[in-house]
Parts: sequence; C-alpha cells; structure tokens
Amino acid sequence: MNNPRLLVANEIEAASALFAKSFADDVGLLDILGGDKPVRPKSMQGWFRAVLKLVHMKPDNLIGLFDGDTLTGVIVLGGGKPPAAMAQLKWLIASISSAGFLQAFRTIAHDNMRRKRIRAENVNIIEFVAVARSARGQGAATKLFDVAHKQGGKFWLETVRVENLQIFERLGYHETGRHGERGVLYYIMEKSVSDKNRVF
Repeated sequence: MNNPRLLVANEIEAASALFAKSFADDVGLLDILGGDKPVRPKSMQGWFRAVLKLVHMKPDNLIGLFDGDTLTGVIVLGGGKPPAAMAQLKWLIASISSAGFLQAFRTIAHDNMRRKRIRAENVNIIEFVAVARSARGQGAATKLFDVAHKQGGKFWLETVRVENLQIFERLGYHETGRHGERGVLYYIMEKSVSDKNRVF
C-alpha cells in the first residue's frame, strides 16, 4: 500500500488530474493562471499536463505513490540544467493552448523570479507535491519526500500555504525567506541532505 515508483508517460494524465484537484485553491497558482479571473479546472489540469510532460524528459524527477494501480501521490523535482529549447517551446505551446498566452508568460516570469531567489547552484527544487484525500494522514507525503531526498544535496521549495510550514519543518526544512509577488506571499524553505543513496 502506498508504494513509490517513477511515473511512466501514460500516468501523466492521472497525475495532472491529482494536481489540479490539490491546487484548486492555491492562491499562488490561481494568481499565475487566473489573476483576477476564475480558473477553469480543465485549464489547470492542462497546464499541469504541459509541465509534467516537460519534467518527464528527466523521468527520475517525477515520483508517484501508488496503492495497487491507483495513484495516491506525486512529487515533482526540478532544478539542474534547463530543458532543451525545443522541449521548452513544446511546453510553451501546450501551456498557451490549455491555459492561455498571459498565463504561460506569468509562469515564465514567476519561474525567473524564483530562480533569482535560489542562492546555491545544483539545487533540487520541489516543484509540486500532491496527495489524494484518501491517502492523507497516512504518511504519504513523508514517503514521497523520503524518495526525493535519496538524491541528496540541497532542496528548495516555496509554498503559499501557512498550514504547510509545519509539515515541511517536520520533514527537516527550515524557512529561509519570504517573498511577495503580485500580492501573494511565498514562504521559501530549504533543506540539505548530505548522503546520496538513490533508489531508482
């Protein structure tokens, strides 16, 4: 029950749906995708699909948690060398077609601002984490982070949800800063993992 493994390409749609449900009320993502307008669930799911396809070019950056065949959680890692220009162009086209032109460029602007706040090189960025409601309170997030941390090194994340700060602190993260962007407050958290013991 709740076993972690790398996601394969045909599981991206299920992961996109899980993220869209989990981030439906995330003020940071709602600001990027909607601004002052409501965000349609299909647009958010399409935006996540485009992001996950881009991330899946490095398959070990997309880790799922499964109960049998059912996807119950996902963690997405980023950082390192940026994707090739053609991959970024594909993401841009997919993002514009699902969420819109302005939303795609808000995503790029936010990513550029975020990269300026990351102080070290070779940082593993925790891009997104989602756990299905049915799996919450059972240690699912801890399992996902444990697998991600096996890569070793420095880890960086941001959250707009104050209630998540204690969860991340229990996982060994500490707050290193706060940043406001278009009226949204982002909490920056970091962690260092000294040993590298990959499981995949």
